[in-house]
Amino acid sequence: MIKVNNLVMDNYIIDLEFNDDKLYGLFSLDKNFISNFFLLLAGINNAKGNILFNNENNYDNDKYFKNRIYLDCEKEYFQTIKPINIKNAIYRKFNKHIDLEKLSHHFKVLDIRGECEITSIYKLTPCGNTFVNLSTLLSSDNNLLINNPTINISNNNDITYLVNEITMYDSLRVLGINNLLHFKDKLDILYLFTPFNEVIKVNPNVDTFYLMDKHNAFLSLFPGINPNKMIVKSLSFDELKY
Repeated sequence: MIKVNNLVMDNYIIDLEFNDDKLYGLFSLDKNFISNFFLLLAGINNAKGNILFNNENNYDNDKYFKNRIYLDCEKEYFQTIKPINIKNAIYRKFNKHIDLEKLSHHFKVLDIRGECEITSIYKLTPCGNTFVNLSTLLSSDNNLLINNPTINISNNNDITYLVNEITMYDSLRVLGINNLLHFKDKLDILYLFTPFNEVIKVNPNVDTFYLMDKHNAFLSLFPGINPNKMIVKSLSFDELKY
């Protein structure tokens, strides 16, 4: 279990809890905020005792590092599409095991070769970069911390495949959501960091909130009730109910 206790970050006071085997989403309009939060959550930056893994400080914690793996799918970590090279690189750098058969299967389904230019190095498209990052994570056996899990992916079949794989993954998963609609009906819990310095926990089975566009810009949350219909109509909100 990961607990965030009284963490002061920007203008937020954050108290969150992440239980094993659940799928959590984090969302904010400020993408840099989520990126910085993940560096604290992953134990890379020091939260000064405000983030605990099994009641121990997560920062520079060997036990924690052995149980989690973190990647931001927007960033470039690999210059190869050879599964064995990725497996070996992850082991050398992080001492973590990657299931070669699973990784090869993901690459085949996603047609990873169609997303790269092979010269003296492998030059991946932005979509291909996300494919490689996410496939690598899904081929591990660790708790997953994933920022921007579906960024730069436009093909609906690819999105459906990867979202389903994340949903079926049998460990804790915490996602920094880049597109809320991709995970409709999938999340166990969604934490919204609102523009009003609130952190709101959304229960997918109960709560309804409204989007300002079809992708991810929320305005407010109305737990258990519907706002005035004329307000909703005038603002042209889209309802997203998990």
